[in-house]
Amino acid sequence: MTDQTLSDIKVLDLTWSIAGPFCTKFFADFGAEVIKIERPIAGDPARSLGPFLNDDPDPEKSLLFSNLNLNKRSLTLDLKSAPGQEAFKALIRDTDILVESFSPGVMKRLGLDYEVLRSINPKLIMTSLSNFGQTGPYRDFKASELVLSGLGADMYSCGLPGRHPLKLGGNCLQYLVGHMAAVATIAAYWFRLNTGLGQHLDISMQQVLASDTNHKMTNLVSFAYSGMALTTIGLGRIDPRNFAIAIHPTGVYPCLDGYVRAYSGLTHWERFLELFPQFEEFEYPEDILDVENNKPVVDVTWYEWCAERTKQEIMETCQSVKFWVTAINTPRDFISDPQMKARGFWVEVDHPLTGKQIYPGDPLHAESSPWRVRRPAPLLGQHNQEILDHLGKEAPKTPPIPEKTGPSAIRISDRQRLPLEGIRVVDMGVIWAGPSTAWLFGALGAEVIHVDNPHHQPDYSRGFIMWTPESQLNRPDSGMYYPEGNPGARPWNRQAFYTRALWNRLSCCIDIDKPEGKEVFKRLIKTGDIFVENNGATAMENLGLGHEVLRAINPRLICINMPAWGRSGPYKDYVGIGAMHQAISGEEWIRGYDDEDHPFHNTFRYPMDSASPPMAVFGAVMALVQRLKTGKGQWIDFAQMQAMAHHFAEIYLDAAWNGRDQKTMGNRHPTAVQGCYPCRGPEPTEETAMNGGERWINITITNDEEWEGLCRVMGNPDWTKNPMFSNQENRRKHHDEFDEHIMAFTRKRDNFELFYVLQDHGVPAGPVEDYRDSHMDPQLNYRNFFRTITGAEIGTYRYAAFPFDFPEAPLQVTHPPCRLGEDNDYVYRQVIGLTEEEISDLEGKKIIGDLQYEWAGPMPDYFRKRIEEAD
Repeated sequence: MTDQTLSDIKVLDLTWSIAGPFCTKFFADFGAEVIKIERPIAGDPARSLGPFLNDDPDPEKSLLFSNLNLNKRSLTLDLKSAPGQEAFKALIRDTDILVESFSPGVMKRLGLDYEVLRSINPKLIMTSLSNFGQTGPYRDFKASELVLSGLGADMYSCGLPGRHPLKLGGNCLQYLVGHMAAVATIAAYWFRLNTGLGQHLDISMQQVLASDTNHKMTNLVSFAYSGMALTTIGLGRIDPRNFAIAIHPTGVYPCLDGYVRAYSGLTHWERFLELFPQFEEFEYPEDILDVENNKPVVDVTWYEWCAERTKQEIMETCQSVKFWVTAINTPRDFISDPQMKARGFWVEVDHPLTGKQIYPGDPLHAESSPWRVRRPAPLLGQHNQEILDHLGKEAPKTPPIPEKTGPSAIRISDRQRLPLEGIRVVDMGVIWAGPSTAWLFGALGAEVIHVDNPHHQPDYSRGFIMWTPESQLNRPDSGMYYPEGNPGARPWNRQAFYTRALWNRLSCCIDIDKPEGKEVFKRLIKTGDIFVENNGATAMENLGLGHEVLRAINPRLICINMPAWGRSGPYKDYVGIGAMHQAISGEEWIRGYDDEDHPFHNTFRYPMDSASPPMAVFGAVMALVQRLKTGKGQWIDFAQMQAMAHHFAEIYLDAAWNGRDQKTMGNRHPTAVQGCYPCRGPEPTEETAMNGGERWINITITNDEEWEGLCRVMGNPDWTKNPMFSNQENRRKHHDEFDEHIMAFTRKRDNFELFYVLQDHGVPAGPVEDYRDSHMDPQLNYRNFFRTITGAEIGTYRYAAFPFDFPEAPLQVTHPPCRLGEDNDYVYRQVIGLTEEEISDLEGKKIIGDLQYEWAGPMPDYFRKRIEEAD
């Protein structure tokens, strides 16, 4: 069995719960030696978190812990004792990476802060994860997944109108933080290989979530542009059953054995007609947009058609014509799903107490950097003697010789080097996950060249349709994504939906549909280190530019293809956005209000698009490390669904191990008492949905101490003395009554004022920030989260920026949102090396150059009038 890529890395894991162990899990699963240091007797608190095998609360039978700690060894140390500290310092001497998740200040009080540890090991990389970071006014505040949903993620726009905002299902936000922390950590390791420098990474959960591509980043940029941050067209707290922009189906529909999820837009009408040719009489696009008169007719046919078929039949039929419909599975359905079985995703692991059980497997499918199970999760202290016996006996490892030059030959200036500086990424990402992946490469300092092809209809990297239909352009929220609400003459350069991920990237135009364009593209590939795209599974092969072709051109190329379902299996050609794929996975089954008995109708938040970028970038940097050893690149067949499945792992394991389908708990929690409560402020309206202003607060109570703090803030009213609230178990049993009392109290208070008061009394709480709140957030601004960027066709605005920073390589804005073809000259001449004669010839044939969206047609008069009025 060959060594895994990270097999020469040693990691000390001083983390617990979810985010930290998930960060170190990536290193363990790809070969690193990971020593999990736990407290004696109690160990990682995740050992006491359910679900448990057969509901037996044995700390060795936690499904959550078992999955998060595969491939690790367990060592128990009392870090408050002199012997424990001595053993820990001995371990640090030959450790590459330390990851810890103590509260800020604890490591320093223990005498184990980075300055002390760096004196022992100057090349040490230390990653610290905490709720709000090691610095800033919120540094010592308490949090929960729900609290961080409101203070970091995009909770404000999740839910239905007139009801409280919703968190996402499960613990996916903590998984996302762990995923991003793994990216930062491996980037720091790559940086060390090239510079010899270790460093201390300070990861704030709030900051990671505020930069989430799952609409938070877009809405922050959109608010800066126009003062609006949600849309009743699709991405906000709306009910799609009551609001549709086209007459073909969008939303959740009942069928013979459950439900299906449908999504459609103007570009899908021709596909819908393949299923229902009787609607060919409708004129495009006017009749398709006439929802009031024509949708009822279509709905009758669609509902009747679905009622006679199973969800699998409906999905397969619709997908055969590329119409965006998928089954809404339960977690148990997904465990037996044919796609994941065909990809070999579920793996069997034998544990001494839980026996042989299935677990989520390879999230990446990296050709030369295999994922592997080497050992089950450890019993508490299982490896104490083995590890302690070897202290001081292992010779320090010598890191691989840093790569001196790469095919890109990018010059690095005298300023501080960025983590991925010197790496060139060629990017053909579209819609959401692809551009977000490219942006993350650029944020880390890689030179990212986005290949635009304006001849391709539609260009999903800059717009679904180029000229907004007149009926939609006249809506009050139609300009929300544009600076000052004005689409401008070139909306593809101005829309926040795209510009949020177009900065720190370059744009060149190449029509790769033409033979001459393919040759130009191949010459660009020859200069690159990484190629990434998320088009359909066979799109690149159909163009004659599959991974085998590209790697034959450049054997050192790391080629990442990241369609939703990967490049194999029965679903490989399935189409849709995140909602469609998540429906198959069972993710939708666990999301929504706890009093609903059907899948949640508004699902315009896509955890798959959050999980995919960090997984792709982690895999790419790991492949760079592998290339140092072999001199060769590799192909990564990355199915985005496999990364997302890891963010809901314990829910799938509960289905597989216990035969149980979890359902949504809304904002509630298996052990805590918590909720999202209204505060003093305006009632929800369409205007507050678009512009913000609603006031909500999240409160979590996990123990009697926090309950007592809440009671003090409320003035210890008589109802708190009722036996039904005397302990945590009773409070959970009477959660509805608890909520009624809390709402009566919070309605009289300002959410930010109450937030600070509750935190002063040790209660995890936080406002549900709208987008103005986030822009003004003291913690985010203290940590320099927002960056001011000036774009030539946009103006000067503040953008949600970096999810983390590097003290030895401070992240920088190196390029404003790239306009279509803005960097043609640099790419054609300096990167590809085209001659003047070649450029002239190719421009004459419209293969390269300042191409226009000819397929979109001329700007309509109504559109021209609108932008003139806006000017």
